[in-house]
Amino acid sequence: MKKCITVVLLSLLCASLGFSQNLQAFQSSARGFSIGTGLVESGGDFGLQLNVATPWFAHGAVSVKAAGMMMYDASADWKTYWACKLGVVGGSFMSSANIRLYGEGGMLCVFPPVGNGTQEILFGGYGHFGFEFFIGDSAWVPVYFMELGAGGVQPSTEASSTDKRFMSGFSTTVGLRWVLHWQ
Repeated sequence: MKKCITVVLLSLLCASLGFSQNLQAFQSSARGFSIGTGLVESGGDFGLQLNVATPWFAHGAVSVKAAGMMMYDASADWKTYWACKLGVVGGSFMSSANIRLYGEGGMLCVFPPVGNGTQEILFGGYGHFGFEFFIGDSAWVPVYFMELGAGGVQPSTEASSTDKRFMSGFSTTVGLRWVLHWQ
């Protein structure tokens, strides 16, 4: 019985060492350029997002990401407005799985809907933390992601205190992106 337990434990140890080496090889190669799409909820509004990110640099810990969003104002008959954001991402992989944990923060620009009473571009900031779940090791690796955070924009100088604050408050994003798998 002791021999069986010893053999099983040694087999598990060898398998975990091999998995760990394969995991490290994958993680060091999953630092490429990425492009993705997602569903956004921010401040009660719903939207669609396209995003692109630079390859990860600084030992695979930093990236720069830009996103464009088509948002729908839920409080005003679903009027369409546009937003974009540019931020810096910092993160790393979990030591036991193909999951990257990251934080992101940056600048947020909102283009209010036509007929809102202002033609100003609204500026603000955002921040969130996120999770990327890598699904394979092909040339373009599919990655599911989810992000939770908050954002806020400076209200228009022409706006009254009762006017809408676009994309201000809690936000969530879920989606799919593809990362170029460096060989």
